[in-house]
Amino acid sequence: MVHRKLLEILSRLGRDEHKRLRKFLHSPYFDQDRNPEELANLYDYIMEKGADEQNPALSKEEVFKHFFPGKVFRAKEKTALDTIASALFAQVKRYLTQSLLEKESGETKENIALLQFYNIHGLEDRFENTLKAARKTLDANPYRDHQHYFIESKLELEAMQFQLLYNRLEDDANMMAYSRSQDTYFVLSKLDFACSYFNLQGQVQSQFFLDAPILKAAQQLSETAAFLEIPLIQIYTLILDLLLAKKELQAGHLIQLENLCEKYKDQIDTDVLKELKSYSRILSTRAYLKSGKDADRQQLFELYQKHYEEKSFFSNGMILAPALKNLITFGLKLQQFDWAQKILEDNPPEKKRI
Repeated sequence: MVHRKLLEILSRLGRDEHKRLRKFLHSPYFDQDRNPEELANLYDYIMEKGADEQNPALSKEEVFKHFFPGKVFRAKEKTALDTIASALFAQVKRYLTQSLLEKESGETKENIALLQFYNIHGLEDRFENTLKAARKTLDANPYRDHQHYFIESKLELEAMQFQLLYNRLEDDANMMAYSRSQDTYFVLSKLDFACSYFNLQGQVQSQFFLDAPILKAAQQLSETAAFLEIPLIQIYTLILDLLLAKKELQAGHLIQLENLCEKYKDQIDTDVLKELKSYSRILSTRAYLKSGKDADRQQLFELYQKHYEEKSFFSNGMILAPALKNLITFGLKLQQFDWAQKILEDNPPEKKRI
């Protein structure tokens, strides 16, 4: 077949992604060494065949005959088709990278780029006005998660460098702001890592946690009053306490975790919130496996139902393939056959998944 890795990606992109990708392929900006039409023509041909690896029309020989009629195809030799297909694959990778950058970017990040430009070229008034606007934009963002404090630290770093460059040291407020946002990002990142680590361990290894200076520092910072005011740190701290068995796992703790997520959902990015809710399911499963009580099993099932209805298992409108498998397995184990069947009916095989 023509370039298996290329087909694997193209067959999994959604309709809107393909529209953007095709526009991307026609732009010479990202690949000035090749003719955009050449790549777009191969892309169009592949998509006409559904990017299906099993389609005979996408065998290397058939594609070669289509684009190079009259030329002899030699299976064991590198051809012009291989070169074009590799170039198209490279462009698809660039598109995925660019899409990620655009998703993560925003007005504040654009302002940071402007601040760096104004700083280098000595445009002090422009710098100060842009800094003021950037702070206002960032403050208007309701999310107070890792990304928020990371961007804030970048913004305040630019302000600090501006002060140092122009000897404006009479006001060190932005230096304190930089330090505070950097510390907050550090604490959030390390608590997130610690929760993931102890979840994957399957058993508590408190000696590792206590002996790791960076993790210990993050935990100590998180326990101070200033940091405990941050909702996401409250949630991570509760999860970590439960994973470390500092609190005996009870239904009340799981309800507390769900309530915290619900209370602060408007301040937490959707993807981060989905990750936090996954800990509710993990901890509920552990509680049920430990007790074996019907009440705990029913609570676990209701939690899965609730999270499925909230689209916690979905990304970009599509259910994650591993999540679908886990949901069906879970439903069958709990003998919730009607529920499992409905999930399968809602997500048939022909529906694209990632």
